[in-house]
Amino acid sequence: MIRIWKRWLSKDITQIVNGNKHLISKNSKYIQFLIKAQLEPIKQTSFKRNEIITTKYDNVTATTLYKLKNDILKDSKLALLIDQNFINQIIPLLLSLTSKIKYLPFETLSKQKSNEFIPPRLLERVPPLPNLIQDPTIFQEYIKTITHAKIIKQQNLPILLRTLANPLNNTTTPLHTVETYNDILYYFKTHWDFASMREIFKFINLHPFIKPNLTTFNIILSSLSQNNKIRKAKDIIIDLKFYLNLMERHKIEIDERTWEIIISFITTSQGKLQFIKVLKRNDVKINDWITLQVMKEYPQEMINYIKGNHSIILSSRLNNLVVKSCLMKDNFPLAWNFIFTNASSHSTNDQTLNLFLVPLSSKGSIDECLLLYKWFNDKMGVKGNIKTFELILKAHVRNGYSKRFPLIYQWLINLCKSTIGLTFTPNNYWKLKCQSIIKFNCLNDKIKPGDLEKLTHLYSKFNLEDLSYEGKDTVWNLSKDKPEIRKFLRLLNVVKSSIPSRHKSSYIKNNDETRLAKREYLNRRKDIAITNSSFKKLSYVDNWYKALNKEFGKKIEKN
Repeated sequence: MIRIWKRWLSKDITQIVNGNKHLISKNSKYIQFLIKAQLEPIKQTSFKRNEIITTKYDNVTATTLYKLKNDILKDSKLALLIDQNFINQIIPLLLSLTSKIKYLPFETLSKQKSNEFIPPRLLERVPPLPNLIQDPTIFQEYIKTITHAKIIKQQNLPILLRTLANPLNNTTTPLHTVETYNDILYYFKTHWDFASMREIFKFINLHPFIKPNLTTFNIILSSLSQNNKIRKAKDIIIDLKFYLNLMERHKIEIDERTWEIIISFITTSQGKLQFIKVLKRNDVKINDWITLQVMKEYPQEMINYIKGNHSIILSSRLNNLVVKSCLMKDNFPLAWNFIFTNASSHSTNDQTLNLFLVPLSSKGSIDECLLLYKWFNDKMGVKGNIKTFELILKAHVRNGYSKRFPLIYQWLINLCKSTIGLTFTPNNYWKLKCQSIIKFNCLNDKIKPGDLEKLTHLYSKFNLEDLSYEGKDTVWNLSKDKPEIRKFLRLLNVVKSSIPSRHKSSYIKNNDETRLAKREYLNRRKDIAITNSSFKKLSYVDNWYKALNKEFGKKIEKN
C-alpha cells in the first residue's frame, strides 16, 4: 500500500481527509480497530479491547452517579460516612500488607541515585528508535526518555509503546525489565489512559521472567485515585480491593508512598484525621506529607506546624502542597511569604513557579508573572517549562492590546527559546491568540532595531528585592519605585501612558469586524491542524505497522 500513500501525497490533503472521514471520525472506532490489531496476535489471555464494542458507553448512568456522588459530598455528614466506609473496607487490607520494619521517610526513599539516568525535561519530538540489535543496553534508557520527558509532538507515541511492550515482540521481550514496564505504565497514567494501563499490566503477567513490584502497584493505585475524580459507573473500591488482593497474592508489602496514595481517596478533613488515628493505633509510621494532608483546608495551620516542627525537611513536594493549599483559599500573599522565607533551590521546581503563575495569568498580571519568573530563575535556578511560558503569554493576552504588543510577544518568544531551548508548537493556543491579535488588532507590527535589546536590558533591572511588598490586593507595589522599573512597566502596558484614548486608533483596531476575522482565523488554524492530524491517521488505517516504521525511523519488530 506504499504506492497508495505516495499517490495521496500528490493530491489535496483536505480532499483526501474529507473523502475518508468514515475511517477516522469520532464514530469510526479508529483507535479500537488499531488496538485490536495490536492485541489480536496474543492468544494466551483475553483483552477487553480484543472485541470491538458496538454498544455505546452508558453516559447517562455514569453522569447520574457522578452528580449524585458530588451532591452527597456537599453534605459534610454524608461525606464523612462515605470516608468511614472506605476506611473500614480498605484499612484491614492495607494493614495485612504493612511491614513491621520501620520505614525511612519517603523523601529519602525517592532520592535519585547519583549514577541513575535522568531523562531530559523537554523534547520537541519522539527520538528515533535506536538499533536495539547492535546496542540492546540502550533500550531501558530509551523507554525512560520517551515516557518521562515532556514531548511536544507525540501523537502516535502510545502505538509505539504498546508495540515495544508487547510480549510477542521478539526484539524487545528479552530486554524488558519490570522498570521498563513501570515507565510505560507511568506514561499511560499521566495521560489518563487507564485501559492501556490494564493491558500493560497483563503484559507483565504474561512475561515469563518478570513479576510486578511495589512501584508497579503504586502507579496503578495512583491511577485509580485519578480515575476516582472522573465519571464512573462502578464504585472505585471494587478496583482498589482487586489490586490490593493481588499485592497480597504476590507477597508485596506496601510503603509510605502507598499510604500517601490511599489518603488521597478520602475527601474530608475529619475522614483523613480518622485515617491517621487508625494508622497510629496500629503503629504505622506516618510521614510529614500525610500529616499535612489533614490540614490541607487550613493553610495557616500547615505553615505553623512546619515552623514549629524543626525535624521537617522541606522538599519541593511539601512546598508545593502548602502553596496549593494557600492558593485554593485565594491567599496569594500567604503562599508567597511562605516560599520567600522558607524556599531554597532544592525545595522549589517548575511546578512551584507555575502554581503562582496560574492566578496571576488569569487576571492579566504580566508584570507580576515576569517578576516572579525572574526571581525563581535568578535565586532558585528554576528555568520553567513550556507551561510556564504559556501562562506568561496568557497574561500578555489578558493584559490588553497596546502599541508594543508585537514587541512584547517577540521578546517573550525569544526569552522562552534562550531559557529552555525550545519554543511553542505552531498550533499552541496562546501563541495563536497572540498572533491573531498582532494580525488583526495591531496596525503596526514592525519592531524597531534595538527594541528587543532595550527590553532585555530593562528586564535585567527588574528585581523583586527592589520593590516594596504589600500584602493586600496586589502583592508588590510595582508603580512607585525606580524609574527603570516604571519604564519597563510602561512598555508592558501595565503603567498606562498619558496618551488620550482617541489617539489609540492610530495603532489599535478593535471592533466587530476584527473580532469576527480573529475567530475565523483561529477556526481555520484549528481545522488545518485537525486535517493534518487526520491525514497522518489515514496511514495507520492503511497499514499501521508500515506507518509506525515510517514515523519512528527504524525497523520495528512486528508482533
